[in-house]
Amino acid sequence: MTLDIKLDQFVKGLSTKLVGNYEANDYMRKWYLTHQYNYKFISADPTNNPYIPGRPDPNQINIFTFSQNQPFLRYNISTGWQYQVNWYLNYDRKFGEHAINAMTVFEQADNRRIGATAQGFAPVTDIDQMFAYSTSPGNRFGDAEEFIDPALTRQSWIGRLNYNYGNRYLADFSFRYDGTVLAAKSQRWGFFPSASLAWRISQESFFKDNIDWINELKLRGGYGTTGNLVNVANEQIGKFLYMDTYANAGGYMFGNTYYINVGPGPTPVPGITWATNYETNLGLDFAMLKNRLSGSIDGFLKRRRIFWARAMLPFL
Repeated sequence: MTLDIKLDQFVKGLSTKLVGNYEANDYMRKWYLTHQYNYKFISADPTNNPYIPGRPDPNQINIFTFSQNQPFLRYNISTGWQYQVNWYLNYDRKFGEHAINAMTVFEQADNRRIGATAQGFAPVTDIDQMFAYSTSPGNRFGDAEEFIDPALTRQSWIGRLNYNYGNRYLADFSFRYDGTVLAAKSQRWGFFPSASLAWRISQESFFKDNIDWINELKLRGGYGTTGNLVNVANEQIGKFLYMDTYANAGGYMFGNTYYINVGPGPTPVPGITWATNYETNLGLDFAMLKNRLSGSIDGFLKRRRIFWARAMLPFL
């Protein structure tokens, strides 16, 4: 879905746009498996004509299990949804030799799924309905899951401002203000600004009036930051690392019953937050000999800072 609206009647050069999409996936899967019993072939006259079938023997049968220990009936139900909404506010205007272009964007996206599985064994008869299967705890199984995709679940504010004077002096400022579900609420948001300046020397009168074999000469420089959610191995950090978690820790048999152990997960890191990349750039663009020869010269300085808070462990 896209909606464009011109707002010149209020502010000349102002416009807005709304873009959104939503996708839902719902399904129910059903598995029904029975063991098949077939009589073994017995010849009526093995000596003269072994291909004539004889009377079946109930004690000689083949059982086809399809690599399953016993018959079962299984249901799997899943409901998933994802959406993304982007709202844009744009401004584009010229005032003589001054040109201004600005944009603000709000972005929100989410991707989640929930599911449940039920399975029964030991049916009293071969039909595909759960009431025909044993209600003994050992013959009934159930499981459930809740899923959230941290790579797609986010909220952001994005901004950009471009200024151009006489097609000679260029300035650009932009930022991202990003929120993630991978960090605690107090550490969830990160602000990442960037700025750049450029000077088109070839458009200055003192240059183009005296040097005609250079068609383009631009000096530029910039400083920017970007954020990502990676650890020191450059891998995306896991979910819920900032809080106490619990997980399956094996189990044990007591009598005829198997009991599951639940144990604590990794030591939480409450202050885990964005990793920030810093980049400084200086460059020179050129074109000469009627643009037959062109190129760029760039120098970069990059560094990354990853913030990890220490977890304080009590003395026992």
